[in-house]
Amino acid sequence: MNHLSALLFIHKFDFDYLLTRLLRSETIAAMNTIVNVLRIFVEINIKSMKAVIPDLATFNKFELVLTFIFGCISIVFSIVDFNHFYDSYNYPYLLQWNNQELYGIPRWKRIICTTSGIISFTGVLSVVLTTKMKYSLYFWGVINSMAFGIFAMAYGYGGDAQMNIIVFVPAQYIGMYYWDDTMLPSSGNLQVKKLTLQQFLLIICFGVAITVAFYYEIPKFTAAILGFYHKSH
Repeated sequence: MNHLSALLFIHKFDFDYLLTRLLRSETIAAMNTIVNVLRIFVEINIKSMKAVIPDLATFNKFELVLTFIFGCISIVFSIVDFNHFYDSYNYPYLLQWNNQELYGIPRWKRIICTTSGIISFTGVLSVVLTTKMKYSLYFWGVINSMAFGIFAMAYGYGGDAQMNIIVFVPAQYIGMYYWDDTMLPSSGNLQVKKLTLQQFLLIICFGVAITVAFYYEIPKFTAAILGFYHKSH
């Protein structure tokens, strides 16, 4: 019995030892993967930030003037309440901040509302840079998607919030990661691939399934987070 017990003990010891080594190696592999992902994340963000000035430098004078004018207009519209000019009774103040305070909108919402100009400007700038095939489009795209997602969630638009934060933000980083792989070195143009019929049908089916799922999920998610759901018509 003692001999048998010793064999069982050795067998159990070896199993525990191997299991420990396996778990340790899996943990190390997982940690290395996380470190590599974080390294790539930092690198592509730095690359997009470094591309901002060179990409804006490719704008001609007319484009720069239009960009500057649109930026100024966006900032003005995020501060000034133009409802005041034709309905001063309900909007007695010139500034949106004061009118929103009058109607009892919380301070944190009013602060987020002031970012609407930045949201508008970064969105347009990202689209313009997309037409020019410039890498910094992702820098502005990330800012736009994050800011608009927060803005939409604050005002009860759960669908827009999820679309921007869950879909658009990751899409920006996917684009950054694969940017060099899709560029043609000879011409500097993006390489576009055509979907097969099977891929096209798969995307259609996936889109329908996601649409149905979000139809029921968005109201419940928004109500659970904010306590209310603002249904747009």
